[in-house]
Amino acid sequence: MPRTPEQYEEIRNGKRQLIVNVALELFANQGYTSTSISQIAEKANMSKGLLYNYFKSKEELLNAIISKTIAGVMSMIDPNNDNIISDEEALDFFDLFFSSMKNNTVEMKNYFQLTFQPEVLKLLAEGYAAKRDSRYAEMFINFFEKRSPKNARLKILNLVSTLKGFSMQYVFAPEFFPDELVDAYKEYLKDVFVRGVNE
Repeated sequence: MPRTPEQYEEIRNGKRQLIVNVALELFANQGYTSTSISQIAEKANMSKGLLYNYFKSKEELLNAIISKTIAGVMSMIDPNNDNIISDEEALDFFDLFFSSMKNNTVEMKNYFQLTFQPEVLKLLAEGYAAKRDSRYAEMFINFFEKRSPKNARLKILNLVSTLKGFSMQYVFAPEFFPDELVDAYKEYLKDVFVRGVNE
C-alpha cells in the first residue's frame, strides 16, 4: 500500500533529525572544522547525495542544531506560544529544564563541546548559526520588569548564566550532584527568580 503524504513527511523528519543528531555528536567529539559531510553521511548510514537533500552545507547543519536547542528551551518557557511568561509557566520551566538536563546529559554535553569551539563561536558571533528572535528577549524582559523594573536585564543575565553554568557542571560530572541536591537547588532557583524569596 502506498504511503500517505503524512507518512512521507514523518520519514523525512526522522531522517532530518537523525542527521542533526549525528552531526552534533561528530562536531562535538571531532571538532566542527575537522568533520566532513562525508563522515556525517557515513555515520548516518546514507549517501552524501541524500544528505544534501536535507542540508546544503555544514553551516546549515550547525544552524539547525543551534535553532533546535533554542526552540526546545523556548517551548519549555512558553508552551502555549502566547509570547507571555506567566508565573506558572516560569515555575514549570525549571521542572522541565532540570528534567531535560538529567535525561539528556550526552546531548547537552555535546552541545556545550560544540558551542565552545572557536570556529563555532565565530559563526555564532556573526549571527549566522543562530537567528536571534527579539520576541524571546521581550518575553523575558516583560516577565522580570514586573519584579525588578530597574534590573530586568541583569536578572535575565543572571538567570541565563546560572542555568548555563550549573547545567554545564552537571552534564560533565553528574556523579557529583545527587538528586536531592539538584532538586533542592531547583527549588532555590524558583524562589530567587520567580517567587521573589531570598532576594
